Formats: sequence, C-alpha cells, structure tokens
Amino acid sequence: MAVTIPSRRAKFTSTGWRIALTVLGVLLICYGLFNTLFKFIGTEVTADVTSVQMQGKYNDKTLGGGTGTVEVGYTFTLPNQETIAGKSTFGTKVDYSNPDNVAALKTISVYYLSFWPQINRAAPLVGFQLDTLAFPVVGALLIILINVRAIRYKARQAKQQLPS
Repeated sequence: MAVTIPSRRAKFTSTGWRIALTVLGVLLICYGLFNTLFKFIGTEVTADVTSVQMQGKYNDKTLGGGTGTVEVGYTFTLPNQETIAGKSTFGTKVDYSNPDNVAALKTISVYYLSFWPQINRAAPLVGFQLDTLAFPVVGALLIILINVRAIRYKARQAKQQLPS
C-alpha cells in the first residue's frame, strides 16, 4: 500500500483558499483604483480648513527638496446644508510648521461621494498616482497566479486518473 504525501502547494488549491485569495485580489484592485476613480465619481467642493498639523519633520536635506507630510482637518457643507467634517493626510512642499503658511491655508478643494459624504478626500489625494498602481497590479497577479495554479493542478489530477 503506497502512501502519497501531498505537496505543500496542494493546500492552496482547495476551493476555499482560491475564493479567499481571489476576493483579496479583487479588494486590492478596488483599493488601488479607488483614488483614481474618486475624481470621476466624487463631487468637488471647497472646504474650510479647521486644523493643520505637520506629521514628522520638515527638513530640506533629508526629505528631498523640502517635502513633508501634513494632516489637514476641514469642514464642508452639502447642498442640503448638512455640515461634514473630514481630514486628509498628504505630502506637501510647503512648510506648515511656519505659522504664516498655516494662516494662509483657509480653504482646500475636497472630493466626496454624493451618496455617502462621510467618504471624502482632499484634492491632492485623488486622481492617478503612481504609488497606488501597485495595489491593482498585486491584486491582478494574485488572482491570476492562484487560479492558474489551481487549474493546472486540477488538469494534472484529471490526467492521472484517466485509465491508460
């Protein structure tokens, strides 16, 4: 009586793993495309800045040409006069540790979803960005690789079960 030892890859060919990893791939694709599509499906509005806070240090030498990260809090009013508060964190070349620059920032352009305005983003975060391209690529590769392996594995199993 021969005992067959399944390979380590055989665990990931089960239907449960395939479904879970395919769903993960789809979620990665959706997350990566969200910022790009937000510009087209969102509604643009001007928001009043309520707070500006630098994240980390603003340093010309170490952060490449004076870039830093800032968190901007804002409020905007919907057409039905409801006020929504939000905040966004993004990179900037402006030194917001300087009080004069903070005072100059009174309004910011914001995109929000008309059917769910609590989901909103500052304008610098929407549109095509190269760094968010990694998520759809990884998601698509995950879907392709996990399903191609499973299809090949099932084809091999079917070949082995055919009478010669």
